Amino acid sequence: MIPDFATVQPARLALGLRRRLIERGAAIYEHSPVRTIGPPVQTASGSVRAGAVVLAVGPAARAQPRLRSRLTVTSSHIVLTEPVPDVIEELGWTGGECMTDGRTLVHYFRTTRDGRILLGWGGGRLAYGSRVNGRVEVDGGAARATHEAMVRLFPGVAGRRVTHAWGGPIDVSPSHIPQIGTLPDKPVHFGFGFTGNGVGPTNLVGRTLASLATGADNELTRLPLVGADAGAWVPPEPLTWLGGSLVRGALVRRERIQEDGRDPDPLTRAVCAAPRAMGMHLAR
Repeated sequence: MIPDFATVQPARLALGLRRRLIERGAAIYEHSPVRTIGPPVQTASGSVRAGAVVLAVGPAARAQPRLRSRLTVTSSHIVLTEPVPDVIEELGWTGGECMTDGRTLVHYFRTTRDGRILLGWGGGRLAYGSRVNGRVEVDGGAARATHEAMVRLFPGVAGRRVTHAWGGPIDVSPSHIPQIGTLPDKPVHFGFGFTGNGVGPTNLVGRTLASLATGADNELTRLPLVGADAGAWVPPEPLTWLGGSLVRGALVRRERIQEDGRDPDPLTRAVCAAPRAMGMHLAR
């Protein structure tokens, strides 16, 4: 148990930051698809001139040819029950604690203030290339698997309604460490690869990107993260999607076998070990 833990609603955090920026005079142009990152940045309806550009688009960074070999895009899905205060009381889970397990395809769970249980599963499908919609965001199969995991972990919710289910893409760094850098031939600074753990590290990365964009030389721009190697090379499509989907299937199979108290077969173990042989980090 971590005594100073906290939970954050990321959407409210983002909207709160947006409000503060507007209050300080920043101009925010939403719904402005970028065609070229420049600088100048070209959009469908105009251009923006600036001395530097910050590329902080999460999984969509894989759309940039010079960055796509530095990350893969997977997905995570969440299910939320109807209010179940009796189950929460029976579990003794009344302090609002947030929890996670140690699996490679991690489960994370918390209660809500109105007495619901939320459970997420980081075992969703891989995106093909930079396609961050479709099944990456809405996948009935992943939602069902997440619900099944919830019932296994908390049998008291069996028969209770799931009122909401949703998902989203995750920018996965081969090293599981965020990547910060600058494109070699232009003042475009990037930050991505948070691997599903971005709410905290984005604060540090955001301050570092601000320092890079303003040309500062300080303790942030000298962090070992800045300009570091990705840790491993991500192959082009369709190899990434095919290989990643094969490994994902083996990881799901291994964890189900281990839940039953059995040892995985040699082929499953070999496929699960393939990313590590390529220099990619999977363990949480």
